[in-house]
Amino acid sequence: MTKRRKSCSHLIEGETEKLVTAPSADPQAAAALDRVRQLFSGLRDGKTQRSWLTDDANAYFTTEVIADFASSLKPFGTPTGSTQTGKSERGGMTYRSFAIRFGEKSLRLSTFFTPEGKIAQYLLYPAE
Repeated sequence: MTKRRKSCSHLIEGETEKLVTAPSADPQAAAALDRVRQLFSGLRDGKTQRSWLTDDANAYFTTEVIADFASSLKPFGTPTGSTQTGKSERGGMTYRSFAIRFGEKSLRLSTFFTPEGKIAQYLLYPAE
């Protein structure tokens, strides 16, 4: 009986520790994923949603840059899935990384979101 009580007590302690130390849910994750998916689709089609970007990001996304994104992304086709793979806070912004899948191929996306939800960085690169 004593052994069983120790086991139950140990189990309860372990589960309590998991609850206390578990990361809090990210209430903005779904909205951020939706935003990067839509921005990706727009860039693939040669357009962007300027109101979603910071002034600096808007300055980066010139007509030439958007055309470059479109020509680079069109061969990938439509993504078969995308997920957030990381999140951290840095410099007052939220860093979020994503994986965008296209069947056997995938891209990585590195972003920074301002507290207001605008995108300050949107960098795509091949997954290794």
